[in-house]
Parts: sequence; C-alpha cells; structure tokens
Amino acid sequence: KADFTQKYSQFIADNINKLGEYDSIMEIGVGEASTFANVLPKLNSNPKHKIGFDISWSRVKYAEKYLKSKDINDCLLFQADLFNMPLTDKSVDIVYSAASIEPNGGREAEALRELVRVARKYIVLIEPDFELADQKSKERMTRHGYIKGLYETALKMGLEVIEHKLTNVAFNPLNPESLTIIKLEQHGKSNENILACP
Repeated sequence: KADFTQKYSQFIADNINKLGEYDSIMEIGVGEASTFANVLPKLNSNPKHKIGFDISWSRVKYAEKYLKSKDINDCLLFQADLFNMPLTDKSVDIVYSAASIEPNGGREAEALRELVRVARKYIVLIEPDFELADQKSKERMTRHGYIKGLYETALKMGLEVIEHKLTNVAFNPLNPESLTIIKLEQHGKSNENILACP
C-alpha cells in the first residue's frame, strides 16, 4: 500500500508539474489526505493555497492530523459536497481528483460543471475509465454504480481536453483509471476570496 501511494502521488505530481505556474491547488474528495500529503512535497512549486475537502467530516479531521504528522501545516481543509462546493467562481488554479468522482455514476456532467465553475486553469482527473476497461471490469464498475463516459462528457460539454490516457498506477486492476487533463480559459487573476456560502 505504501509503495502504491508513493507511485500514485508521484504520477499525479508529475502531471501537475508540467502545467506551469499556479498559486492554488485543490484535491476533491481528499479523504484522509493519504494522497494529498504525498503529492504536495513532490510539486515543483509551493502554491499559496493548498485546499482539500471531503463529504465526510471525520475523514477531514483525520486528514488534518495526517498532514500535521507530515509537517504540512498550511492547508485549508473542510467538509463539503462535490456538487455544491463552498467556493467562489474561478478561485482555484488547479483542481484534481484521485478516484473521487468514481461513485457518482450518472452525474458526470453535473460534477464537471461544478469543477469548471471553481477551477481557473486546469482540471486533472484520475478516475476509473469504463470505456477502456475489459468486460470483467465493466461488470464490476456497473455493479458499483461507477461513472461512465467522463471523457466523452467533457467533450460534449465543449471542454478542451488536452490529454486523455490510461494510467498504469491503478490500485485495483479491475478498476483501470485514466488521466484526463482539461484546460480552461483564464480571465484575470484567480479569486483571492476562496470560500463562499454554498
């Protein structure tokens, strides 16, 4: 598990590092911050705002402790719903997911709309890829209500997908994941007032 976490976090950091400058980064569905805490030290830059949220309050409380145990004390963590984030429009330069949209089958467009609302420069998605999976994996994903057609949904929404490929770092071979990077139009500076009433 520890070896996988390091490889997974390195893969995420490598793909974020190639995106250029940014002042803020957020992991959606941060959970206990096991990925977030390992991605942050691998980034080429030290963003001013490091943000994470999860729908589970108890997981966020654990994440706070875990980040502190790694000497990361400058993160903003909070409990929130992916579909109604308490953030202002265009307030975060890079928003990424690590299998956090996964259990929301049928709500792909809704999730992407909310991510586009808060993200300013890029959205980096590492999520299960039903379309590139084998039959056994597709059956499992369907049984669990996982997302389908995230890449196709992004294209239908007119989003600029600059990269889409199967990763080689999925924890479960029956749950193959893809990297999808969406580039957004930038207008002015990022919003310094990050938090807002949802």
